Amino acid sequence: MNRFEEYNEEVEYLVKQFELTITEHRAKFFDLDELEIIITFYLETGDVVMMEESVNYAENLYPESVNIRLHRAQLLGIMERFDQALLLLQELEQLEPDNDDVKYTMAVIYGQKCEHEKAIFYYKQLFHGDNDLETIYENTAGEYLQLGEYETAIEYYNKVLKENPQNDSSVLDLSMCYETLGRYDENVKFLQKYVSDNPYSKKGWFTLGLGYSTMKLYEKAIEAFDYAIAIDEKFFLAYSAKANSYTELKKYQEAISILNEALNYCPEKEMIFYFLGKNYSLMKNHELAAIYYKKAIYIVPHNVFAWLGVAKSYSELDDYNSVEEYLDRAFDANPESLELIMGSVEIYADFGKDDMVDMCFQKFMDLQIDNIFYWIDFAKIYIKLEDYDKVTKVINNAVQYVEDINEMMLYSAICSYKLGKREEAYDKLRNYFGTKEIFFGDSIFTICPEMENDSVIHDIVDSFNSRQSNIE
Repeated sequence: MNRFEEYNEEVEYLVKQFELTITEHRAKFFDLDELEIIITFYLETGDVVMMEESVNYAENLYPESVNIRLHRAQLLGIMERFDQALLLLQELEQLEPDNDDVKYTMAVIYGQKCEHEKAIFYYKQLFHGDNDLETIYENTAGEYLQLGEYETAIEYYNKVLKENPQNDSSVLDLSMCYETLGRYDENVKFLQKYVSDNPYSKKGWFTLGLGYSTMKLYEKAIEAFDYAIAIDEKFFLAYSAKANSYTELKKYQEAISILNEALNYCPEKEMIFYFLGKNYSLMKNHELAAIYYKKAIYIVPHNVFAWLGVAKSYSELDDYNSVEEYLDRAFDANPESLELIMGSVEIYADFGKDDMVDMCFQKFMDLQIDNIFYWIDFAKIYIKLEDYDKVTKVINNAVQYVEDINEMMLYSAICSYKLGKREEAYDKLRNYFGTKEIFFGDSIFTICPEMENDSVIHDIVDSFNSRQSNIE
């Protein structure tokens, strides 16, 4: 690609003259305006090496220039030397307190440092007509987004769209804010109006399709994705999203047809191969599913979900030798993947490979995970394998990494019950329910069907439910 494609002849001439001056040690004078054009070119094209070269050159000629020192601060920001950049910017702010370029650069660097309140402080000083309000509002909205202040982010994304109704990236971010807040109807209404006002916005139609998908309105989602594809037949994200809608409708053959179309346009073919494998799996065609999962792995060996897809396909075919082979290779490629550990342990448990379940648990412990629900998953697997000593081991080890393990006491109670220690199980359940406000675990009758016919267990659960009703 021609790096000067978006620049005029003057810029190209100055940059080439500067590069000849540097490489051939020529003596050539550049005035301040010319050097600013050269530095800005390197800044905009992301050529950090030559930007540093040009800033150094400019500082030798114009050491007192605020604009050149500002470019030095921008360069320090790009190099992630944020504190140095801010020290320099604070000096420039004292010299020229009304310099909007200095304030903008400070806002950007505070944002890069994740000091979002300070970034917003400086952006708000730029809310006047002399500036690029579209960009400033968009950046301000992004800072509020990082703070999790979605309502305020929505306010600023709407300001962006008033400045430029065709700002598709803000449409996507605004839609994401609505969805995060659970305002799904409002999101769809906003997007419907947006595509009505901007009927040729492929990203608008695409985002509307995603909004319909969130609401499980898959037929409408497919229609929206079709509009996006009609605008741009190479818009591969719309193909994959459309295919996913067909998958959700259990129209797997239609999904496969769309995914095969997407292969013509998608640069990331491994994900298309993965989703082809998934759809063939759902069609119970496990031989073809395995083939497509392998295609995904061939392109990206670190695609954990593709490795698991192959293993699960061979598991469905009762080919344990292949299951073991692919899981071994998966761990070689992804030795510390939590997703791989949790997916593999279920497959090993289904095959009754207790030693491999133990291997997965050891790998899991090595990761020192502090999320209680992963520990609960191991407890449930060992209950399924009727290895109650291992359940106790899981609970005892969880104490080292999880601050509150009360949720695991349910599984400790089930172990006691399975071992015939009924009174101990009752006491554990009373303690468990006595410290809870909401019961969000699995039904104990699903995990331990034997409890279904135990009147004492029912009394304990009914007492908890009665207490909850009184609170409500």
